This record gives sequence, structure tokens and C-alpha cells, in this order.
Amino acid sequence: MHKKAIIVGASSGIGLKVAKLLLADGWHLGVAARREEPLLELKASAPERMEVMTIDVTKPDAGERLQSLIERLGGMDLYFHASGIGKQNLTLEESIELNTMETNAVGFTRMIGTAYRYFAERGSGHIAAITSIAGTKGLGPAPAYSATKALQATYLQSLEQQAHQRGLNICFTDIRPGFVDTALLNDNFPYPMMMRPEKVARDIVRSIYRRRHVRVIDFRYRILTFLWRLIPNWLWRRMKLVSIILLLSFVSIVNAQDKKGRWVESINVLSPTPCSEISGRVKVSLQAKGMEHLVAQCYVFDAKHTKPQKTVLTPYGIKLDENGVGTFLLNAKKLPHGPLTIQIIGDNATGEHDLYELQLYNTAGKQSQIAGIPDTIPSAAQGMQLVYSDDFDGPLSISRDGRGARYNAHKPTFGDFSGWPFCNPEGAQNPFMQKDTYLIIRARKDDGARGSTGLIATVDMNGNGFRATPPCYMECRLMAQSAPGTWPAFWTITNINRGEGDELDIIEAYGGWGEGNPNSTGYWVTSHFWGQKDEKGEPLKHPGKLIEMTERRLGTSWSQTFHTYGLRIDSLQTTYYLDDEEVWSHPTNSYSYEQPHVLLINYAIGGASGWKVNLERYNNTSEMYVDYLRVFEQRNK
Repeated sequence: MHKKAIIVGASSGIGLKVAKLLLADGWHLGVAARREEPLLELKASAPERMEVMTIDVTKPDAGERLQSLIERLGGMDLYFHASGIGKQNLTLEESIELNTMETNAVGFTRMIGTAYRYFAERGSGHIAAITSIAGTKGLGPAPAYSATKALQATYLQSLEQQAHQRGLNICFTDIRPGFVDTALLNDNFPYPMMMRPEKVARDIVRSIYRRRHVRVIDFRYRILTFLWRLIPNWLWRRMKLVSIILLLSFVSIVNAQDKKGRWVESINVLSPTPCSEISGRVKVSLQAKGMEHLVAQCYVFDAKHTKPQKTVLTPYGIKLDENGVGTFLLNAKKLPHGPLTIQIIGDNATGEHDLYELQLYNTAGKQSQIAGIPDTIPSAAQGMQLVYSDDFDGPLSISRDGRGARYNAHKPTFGDFSGWPFCNPEGAQNPFMQKDTYLIIRARKDDGARGSTGLIATVDMNGNGFRATPPCYMECRLMAQSAPGTWPAFWTITNINRGEGDELDIIEAYGGWGEGNPNSTGYWVTSHFWGQKDEKGEPLKHPGKLIEMTERRLGTSWSQTFHTYGLRIDSLQTTYYLDDEEVWSHPTNSYSYEQPHVLLINYAIGGASGWKVNLERYNNTSEMYVDYLRVFEQRNK
């Protein structure tokens, strides 16, 4: 006999994710929501096991329509309520409060009551509903939402007690998630500790199977709500939203800095080989011992090439056998052509987690990746002329010392700084490749070798070649892997010899997650004023700033998608840019304006950065992809 569940609120978000998981487990479903189109799309995946009904929980006939859906399904073993709305309302607009009450209070009571009466007549059943941690305490920024969530939790508890008193075998599961990355929170507010809906859905299904009474998702929010309950009312009423957010962030930081078995290196991709080419349908095989939940994702730019969208490649997760081995399929034709970063994320019930970045080059796929030098002039280069550009769409011109070539394979004239040496293009350790419109710098280490990686500079060892003369603007579009020891950079120097001079680091990114690693999705911009002193005879400071990328317009890190990193130098300000947006500036130092700049791009591995190197599980191979480099100058100062 097949188990039968009805899900109200199954058109999107967590309700949709739970529906897919139950379908995968063989359930027959009745799905309902206000919008019919997404329900019909879901039904197409298993038409023989699904019934569809449009239900608006705020309408008086919603209970009757639920009963009709139960009859069409042939019964109901589980009722799962995932319908709800919520919005911040600091000005207490009446329409927001009343609409929230209608859906989360009246509608919730109507639907839960209908399901309860059905199970009471049958003598048994299971009611599960998504409430929220927002019902723990009254939250001033969202009064109606917080109040209705408290109502929901209390109503479920009351019905559970009544069922026990009446001798009814009805189980209740109150699901209280924290912040989940769904349309409900799509209001541009910087919610901390955001959770993936796929992970929350898996937790919900597991809680239903285990017949949990109350489940707070996840363990960070269990800590948080425990702390909330300890705060006395006289203090709580005085707390502002920022204080509550800081408390959330504190819990997140405590979790991130917990060194006791949190980060582990469990995930290893067995095939395809990291940094290999793919086309057609590709089976990815991996092993992740100790992990319980795995998901694979990548970021793909939308049709207008304006913003990357997270694409979950394994919506049902990745199933592992008793040896921790699992597989999933990639359809290369449906993914962007060119370099891809596939992130495989795993965790388990003990709090251990892992992140593996699989670099691949898609030789098939859609040409939806932004590639090549754009036709538009950057905003910071308006009024300037293009004086240098390289699209890396043809044979490379690099030599061991820069003589007779466009680029030098070493930092002129001294100071190679990578733990894995910068190598020449002429030998067997050549780290440079060109494909489509990309320069690929491959870092690799063979057994018993020191390793090899690459750097390019725009002047040779004698200082001959291209230098950018201020006022100027320069930019480079690139992507690299975040793994222990990776250190991609785009930077300039004014002096190739020892002594006074400026070094402007447009991007320095440090890769790797876990104990002893940077654990950052951002990068550093830094201005070094080497050998110079102020009017008091003190060495000039080296100002810098960490740029948090996920808070910016594109919302992705330097390893997830390509980004454009820029620098403008004029007589007054030195300004750093990310994707044509200003991220930091400071008054221009005299050397920076008066001396021309050598441009350098490199993919260092360890060395002077001080971070440990561990690329073993990536087959000691990692790649940096450079799309283009261009420079604009203002000819008339």
C-alpha cells in the first residue's frame, strides 16, 4: 500500500523541495497552492502518482477543496502545511498585517483543522507544518509574522494535547527553520546564516520519518533560540533589529570558528579528473566518507548576462552507498561553454562539513558565459583611450625573460614568491595554455617534484615592454579555484628593482576552507608604498581592505564565477573597482601618479602568502582562467 501525502504550498520553496523528496521515496502526492502552473510542471514528473488542486488558504472554501483533494488521492496519511507569507513592516502598514494574519493565522487554522478532523475520523495520521523560529519571541520588525508563527506553534501543541486526551493516534511535527534562501526572504535584506532550501527539505523529511514533535533547523538556530529564551523581557523589548542580527552573526561566527571537527576533507572526486575537459552527458563519481548530505551546484549567468544564478545540479541530493561512494550526472550541453566551477557541499548530523571545488572545461554547452573583451567602455575609463588590450584568443607570446615576447614569465627583475615555482613556457613544466578566449595558468605538482605554476608581466627583465601611465584605468577578468594554498593576483609595480616604489594589488585572493585556511569568499585590495617615509620619518603604512564579494552586485565569489577587477589612478585618488563598481579608494601616492606601472597576473601556490598548501585531493592540479586584460590612458593630463 503506497503512502499518501498532501502538501499545501507545494508550488515553490521548501514545499516544492519536500514534494520532490517524497516523490523520490515512492509516495503518492496531492499537491496544492494558489498557482496551478508550477503544480502541473511537478505533476509531469510523476503523473500517475500525483493529484493537483488549486487552493487559496485564505478563501472560505479552502477546507472543502482540501477534502476533495483527499478523495481524489484516495486518502491521506500525511498532511504537510508549507503555505505562509511574511514581510518586515517597520511602519506597521495595515494591509501587510491583515494579509499576514489571513494567511498565517486564519488560513493555517482552517487547513490544519480540516486535516485534524479527517485524521480524527480515521483514528490516526500525521500533521506536519512549517512554523518558524520567529515565533520564539516577538520580533518588532515583523509583528504579524512573528505573532502568527507563535500562534501556529501553540495551536499545534494544543491539538497534540487534545488528540492525546481523545485517544487519537495523530502525530504532530512542528518544523521551525531559521532563514532559508527562498522567495519569502527575497527582499534584499542581508539575512545572516541563510540556509539552502534543499538542505532544509531533507531535514524536514527526515524529521517526519522520525516523527519528531518539534524540529528547529539547523543546530545554529537551536543555539540561537536557546539564547533568545534566556533574554529577559525588559531587555528584549529594548533590543533593536541590529542587536538581534549581531546575535545571529555571533552564533554563525562561533560555529565557523569551532575548530573541533567541524571542517573535514571528506569529498574526493574519482572522475572526471579535475581540470579536464567535458562534453555531452558526464557521470561524476565521488567518495565522501562520513558525509550524510551532499549537493552539487554551480553558477550560471542569466539570459541577459546580468547576474549569475545558482543552479542546483542535484536537486534530490547525492545518494551515497555504504562506502560513501555516489554519482550524479552533468549535462554539459545545458551548462555554459568554457571554464566551470562545480561546488560539491557536504555535511552530517555531527556538524562536520566540507566544500570541494571541481574545475572543468566545458567544450560543449551554451555560449551563455560572458567571454571576451566587452564593447563598452568602463565607467571609470570614460574620457580615456584604449592603449593596451589582450583577449587571449590567439597564440600566446610569453618567454622566460620577456625578451622577444609580449610577456615575461617571471617578476622582473627579482622576487619570485610562489611556493610552487613560476616556470618557463619553453620546458616540460610549461604552465600556460590558451583555449577559446582564455589564458589558462595551470598549477601542478608531479610526484617528487617541487611543483609549477605561472606569472606574466608586461615588461622583460630589462624593463622594456608595456607600462600604464597615469591618469589611467586598467582591468582584468579572471576566475580561479579556492583551495588550500591558491593565491591568484592582479597587480602593478612602479619599480622593478629594489628600492622605493609602489605596488598596487588590485586583487589578492587566498583560497581554502577549514582549519588553518583563510575561509573567505572575499579578496584583498592593498596599496604598498615600499621604502617610503612620511614627513615624520615614519615608514608609510600599507592601506588595504577586504572586499566581501557575496555582498556585491553579482553575489558570487572569485572562485564561483568570473569577475572584472579594475584600478583607476589619477592625480587625486587611487580607486579600486569590482565589476565596474567602486569598492575602495585613497589619496594617490606621488610614486603611483608620477611613475608608470608594470602589470602582473599570477597564480601563486603557497610561498610568501604564508598559507599552507594542500591540493592532494585535486590531483595536485589547479587552474586560473584569465579572460582579458585592457588598459585605458588619458592622453592629455
